[in-house]
Amino acid sequence: QCRERWVNQINPLINKSDWSYHEDLLLMNLSYVFGHKWSLISKNFIGRSVNSVKNRWRWINRHCIYHRALVNEIN
Repeated sequence: QCRERWVNQINPLINKSDWSYHEDLLLMNLSYVFGHKWSLISKNFIGRSVNSVKNRWRWINRHCIYHRALVNEIN
């Protein structure tokens, strides 16, 4: 519990700023290539936790309009 809180919330090295459009594109590309291997994908995002990457991917997929725009740009 303590480790999880440190890794996902308290660690001062965690990037808590808004996700950029470039990061979203990279996330969608990497999830297409690697599937749901969040720890592998999160290594490409400096300062973003595995949980943060997974939650962002879920947020993008819930908001279909934004997701479609990203998918169209990837293809």
